[in-house]
Amino acid sequence: IIIALGRFAKFRVKGPLKRSIIDQHGADPIEIGGHYGTRFVLDGAVRSNGAAFRLTVRLVDSESGLQVWGATVDFSLQSESMLDFYNGIASKVAGTIADNHGVVYRVLLDECNTQTQKNPSSYEAILRCYHYFRVLSEESHARAVSSLEQALCEDASDSSINAMLSDLIASCYLFGITDDQSVLDRAEKLARIAVNSDPANQPAHFSLALAAFLRFNREFFLREADHTLRLNPNNATYVAALGLHITTVGEEDWGLELISRAMELNPHHASW
Repeated sequence: IIIALGRFAKFRVKGPLKRSIIDQHGADPIEIGGHYGTRFVLDGAVRSNGAAFRLTVRLVDSESGLQVWGATVDFSLQSESMLDFYNGIASKVAGTIADNHGVVYRVLLDECNTQTQKNPSSYEAILRCYHYFRVLSEESHARAVSSLEQALCEDASDSSINAMLSDLIASCYLFGITDDQSVLDRAEKLARIAVNSDPANQPAHFSLALAAFLRFNREFFLREADHTLRLNPNNATYVAALGLHITTVGEEDWGLELISRAMELNPHHASW
């Protein structure tokens, strides 16, 4: 789970917990979060009854002490290989928690939308971008673009900022708001800066794939789409978005498989 969570851009993970910390603070998420300097604490337990097992997982906000998500999975050692089971659980937990429409970002978005800073941080700018793709309103788009442009002035080489701004700009063309080709020119330029700044950044490769898709560059789009998915196969938002686009370029089976996988990864997936 730690490895799966660590594949999400801008998502910082600390762990596993040291036994000495648990002995000192107990299992209190507020104490653990304070010690490690983390906002959210993920924990779980396994209980057995003969050959039957129950896995319980929860995510707690260490600032408020509130549980923001939880899940229970029943399984048996005979049901499937334990390796496949562990991989499946790790993927679903990571997708549900860290996806662009995941639990963590929903909590942070609600907080960000109540703030009115004139100079938002780069992370807050990215949250506003996520909010736009959640509500798809003209006001949220303008707010997100403005925040990302400000963040870009602070650090022109930030891979995630370039990638998110590229995604936002390209969406105007994708949704038919404009047919100006110069929009795609800038979107692609930003995407290439993002990839060059951090070749392992998934949003960067997604934005480059999207630019290629909108330019009808099928072969380059499919290569970038495949590379994007390999960087993090558990980001349900990108898996679903690429699945939709892939179905329109003659790869229906692959695209539909990706869409189904995205819906399994995150039950709180985007409505589209």
